[in-house]
Amino acid sequence: MKRRDKNADATSRSRGSAPHRWRRLAAAITTAAAVVGGSLVVAASAQAATHTFFVDSLDGSASAAGVNVGNGVCETTAGTCTMRAAIEEANALNLPKGSVTITVADGLTGNIDALNAAAARMQNSRVSNQDAAAHFEITAPVIIDLDNRVTMQTSADTAAALFHVNGPDVEFRNMRQILSGETSIVTGPQTRGFLLDGGETSTERNYFPERFMVIREGASDITVRNYRIQGFYHAANATGIFYVNAQNNTPIRNVRIENVQIAYPTATTCNASNGSGCRTDIVQFLPRNRNVVLDGFTFTNSFVSNLTNRDAFPFSRGTAATSVTA
Repeated sequence: MKRRDKNADATSRSRGSAPHRWRRLAAAITTAAAVVGGSLVVAASAQAATHTFFVDSLDGSASAAGVNVGNGVCETTAGTCTMRAAIEEANALNLPKGSVTITVADGLTGNIDALNAAAARMQNSRVSNQDAAAHFEITAPVIIDLDNRVTMQTSADTAAALFHVNGPDVEFRNMRQILSGETSIVTGPQTRGFLLDGGETSTERNYFPERFMVIREGASDITVRNYRIQGFYHAANATGIFYVNAQNNTPIRNVRIENVQIAYPTATTCNASNGSGCRTDIVQFLPRNRNVVLDGFTFTNSFVSNLTNRDAFPFSRGTAATSVTA
């Protein structure tokens, strides 16, 4: 695994009532809306209320715990709205698809560093065979749109995934540089209808990241589109950009990769201080598992360049030839 190999080698709280924020919300809905205090915007419609939480802090660990989680307001004890607090609130509300949006406050730029400590994580149980924990745990419908202004890259070689998505109707939009020391996104067995639309992620600082997406048994209707991916450390069958980690024979259904660019430079390095030259397999499977069922995989209108000495789609050879039903 990588670690053995390496040894060898925003100033104020966002207010939903601000006019410019109201205009942005109004453009997204067609019904009459009412604005309430804090970082919560509620829009009335015939179907459901819409909550928009404006992340106004780059703190990667501050929780909403102790501030009445589920009250419809994104707030930590410090009075800020962090990514963790916003996700905790969305999980607690557990509203229908499209009801909750998490975005960034006007003027907020920079990086959210998910700290490498158990208390800073939302999930400290294993979320895949390769990820011992998860910094952010999503279990309910939500749209997260970082507007390509805020990145989420851990500074340490953490053993945790960045996101564990394990619920229905989760959408990521305009997500740039979402990286941990393991997997960027794990889609768990309860994932139904996950969409990543817009943005790019590449390993530049170091070779800590190992997989872009892990797909677990039972997950269905997963789409990645309009995205650019580059890099990720390679360690045989333990790594890959799209990594299928089925732990029983429950089918994974309908994985669609569309308008995705996977591109690698030709003359850079892959080490602890420069990950720009890392390249790994596009698709890989857990090698010890012989009951992977992948029912529906589409890779379309996409572009791959300089994938030197790596596998693209090993569905019919090697381990996959005997362990995968595709």
